[in-house]
Amino acid sequence: MLTVGAVGLRKGSPYILEAAKHFVGKVEFTIVGDYSQLSKDIVSELKAYINLVGHVSRDKVSEFYKCADVFLLPSICEGSATVTYEAMQYGLPLIVTPNTGSG
Repeated sequence: MLTVGAVGLRKGSPYILEAAKHFVGKVEFTIVGDYSQLSKDIVSELKAYINLVGHVSRDKVSEFYKCADVFLLPSICEGSATVTYEAMQYGLPLIVTPNTGSG
């Protein structure tokens, strides 16, 4: 399960964490995106359940799309999330909220 974007409330990261806790040992969750603004405690909790990659250059993000089975973006607030269109280019099924502008 892949999510691409800055880690935080806007992208629905708390919901990803809850899903990762629920599916521990059954589904691997990966988030590619900046998390430098989060506290150490939050980062530690996320890393306990999620492969937290951090920021990568745009040209390297494609490797994560290629390896993923599903794209997840439970966004709270988006105009139209470009990452969902990128995920579709790689043939990934999407799990998104209507707030992504792509659902």
